[in-house]
Amino acid sequence: MNYSSEQLPNGRWGIYQQGKLLATIGCYQTCAKILNLLQLRESNKSNKPQDLSSLQAETLKSVETSDFKASKTQTAA
Repeated sequence: MNYSSEQLPNGRWGIYQQGKLLATIGCYQTCAKILNLLQLRESNKSNKPQDLSSLQAETLKSVETSDFKASKTQTAA
């Protein structure tokens, strides 16, 4: 599956799979991490079965860290 992202007119970031919009994300860093993890998951699927619980935990940790940094930056302004 081909995943891609691009900034939408409203300033959010869209994640696409073969041209179909799957999700919108407010933070570029979070979008990039999710996109990277989706691509990693796809490459691992073709190689071998994987326990997704570790991938889900890593994704959640990445998103929480990015959201915390973004909110900290916004409140400092």
